[in-house]
Amino acid sequence: MEFEAGVHFQFCINMSRVSLWKLPPSECLYQRKRSREGLYNTHNATLCNSYSIGIEIAREWKVMSKDWDLFDAERRKFEAEKTTFAEAHGKFEEEKKFLRWEVAVSQKKAETVEAELAHK
Repeated sequence: MEFEAGVHFQFCINMSRVSLWKLPPSECLYQRKRSREGLYNTHNATLCNSYSIGIEIAREWKVMSKDWDLFDAERRKFEAEKTTFAEAHGKFEEEKKFLRWEVAVSQKKAETVEAELAHK
């Protein structure tokens, strides 16, 4: 396929017209009134901003991975403490049941002793 001179430039002009259809009419008028140097400066500023945002995101990812490691360590520590608490709570509940049972047995013994003493 052979290209004619100026075909690419015409393609770029057509694409710029297509991209203008995506913008509101007031924005199109504003951009047409701007100088080429102003458009170029805006384009450069936009590229710099997007580049710096990409760098900032990469930095945040590094920090997030460190934060995630700290969070994961704290979560594991919490899970370990939770299991030890559950074990201690289970022992406490067993002891509480045993003491209630012991009190109930002692009360029955006391009642039987009182009943025997009352019959004598």
